[in-house]
Amino acid sequence: MRAVNQQKYPIPPKDISSYRYQLLEDKFQFEQLREPNVVVEEHVIQIQIKELKQHNQELQSQMCQLEKINDIQEQFNSQQSIDILKYKKQIADLSRQLLEQEITSQKVEAGFQAQIEMYNAKLIHQQHKLIEEGQNQIKIYQLLEQNQNQKIEIQRLNIHIKNDSLYINDLTDTNQVLTEQYSQQQIKFQCFQQSHDQKLSTIKTELAQFYDAMSKNSQ
Repeated sequence: MRAVNQQKYPIPPKDISSYRYQLLEDKFQFEQLREPNVVVEEHVIQIQIKELKQHNQELQSQMCQLEKINDIQEQFNSQQSIDILKYKKQIADLSRQLLEQEITSQKVEAGFQAQIEMYNAKLIHQQHKLIEEGQNQIKIYQLLEQNQNQKIEIQRLNIHIKNDSLYINDLTDTNQVLTEQYSQQQIKFQCFQQSHDQKLSTIKTELAQFYDAMSKNSQ
């Protein structure tokens, strides 16, 4: 029993059936010794009987110990089976929890993936919007630049028109001066024409008189 207490997991040195077989064999030998055809001295028989009884008692004691060990082993095996079942249940629970955790993780990952895709879509849309706004801003800058250039061109044209107006005014003034000068020249020419016509008429009259006098003198 001391060896049994020292071992946490007692293992029988022999099977119980072997001890039972040994007991039957000893009993058979004992019966043979009691048969009348066996000629043996009585004290030898008594010694053998005593040894057999002692051996039988030892075997009985060992058998009891083995039965106790067997009971302990069965209790241990039963407890071990209970522990194994409990461990299997714990493993099954842990496996179920791991599966649930994996499913939850997959759901969370799928949710995160969906959010990431949604954010990426929003980001792409925002980028396109910013690009479009940038292009519109560039167009606005181009239009503003064109407008500024048009304003500069309008100012240049206004200056040119103003210069043309001044030139036209100058031409108008010059034309007016020339018109006045032409009127004066026309008046002078008319006076000269009248004077010339009068002189020419006088000359013609004098010539006619001269020719008339000459013709009269020749007659």
